[in-house]
Amino acid sequence: QSERAANSLKLTAKDLMGLGIVDIVIPEPEDWKFSEDDEGFGADRVSKGMKKALLSELKALSAISESERLSKRFEKFREMGRWIGA
Repeated sequence: QSERAANSLKLTAKDLMGLGIVDIVIPEPEDWKFSEDDEGFGADRVSKGMKKALLSELKALSAISESERLSKRFEKFREMGRWIGA
């Protein structure tokens, strides 16, 4: 039911990306699914992917000026509040 709710509420990664709420979707390894007895192996792989993506984004952000970052952030949040007709 949680997948159905996420789709109905437009809370899937694809929806959030399309609405401009998230900047990047970090994919999980295709061969890993969470389980209680995972012992951290899969979580470690996921966290390494997250670290790589975050460092890449931070590097890109550090390459632009503070005023440009603030301007882009302001514009992003303005766009989030814009009504999109059905």
